[in-house]
Amino acid sequence: MGLLDSAGSINQDILAGTMLVVGLFVTFFGARFFKHIIFFVGFLIGGFLTYYSVPIIWSWFDAKVQDDTLLYMSLTVGALCGVLLVVVYKAAVFSCGAICGAIFSQILWIAVVANVDTEGKDWMPGVQIGVLVVFAGLGGWLAFKFVEQVLKAITAFVGGFMFASGIAYFIGRIDKKNDTNVIDWVIFFGSYKNYTNLEDVCDVYCIVCILLWLVMFAAGCFVQYKLHKKHK
Repeated sequence: MGLLDSAGSINQDILAGTMLVVGLFVTFFGARFFKHIIFFVGFLIGGFLTYYSVPIIWSWFDAKVQDDTLLYMSLTVGALCGVLLVVVYKAAVFSCGAICGAIFSQILWIAVVANVDTEGKDWMPGVQIGVLVVFAGLGGWLAFKFVEQVLKAITAFVGGFMFASGIAYFIGRIDKKNDTNVIDWVIFFGSYKNYTNLEDVCDVYCIVCILLWLVMFAAGCFVQYKLHKKHK
């Protein structure tokens, strides 16, 4: 393993650990301290969009972006998006709803595509991106329109996803001997070619993490709606 690969593994470990801690906080206190965590949310949005979109754009010109360049670009754009959301509160609310919508769209996408034949259909990634954008826009609009009613549920949903994704990542890092197929935060939004063999994509570890996500979501909703005062 090269130096860059080793650094990448360490960076992913740090990010996964951060998602565990921040995910817990967002799940149970996300709406109450929304303005304090929004920089991290913006950083994730900008960083992930850059990380996944730049290589695709580069490929249109038959070029390949270097790993270190992609890392610096992702960090820079992530930081700028974080600052933007801190300054513009309405954009922050919309972005949280968009994240929730994007996650939900990918769940539906995996469930549907797992039951159809996608082999040789090059247009499927475009449809996948289109569906994700539509659901992200719808989630953002609902969050913006009904912020007082849904913000607690949205933060519990996203926080639970972050926490379960961090757990999934470390399971994959620790239990390598069984070749685990945990769907973590990196490959959840990936373009699987074996969705038609869902049992090969999501094994027992994956199911446990999904159940953990649902439990965290339910617990977060209970705590934020029942035990906290009304979010203002």
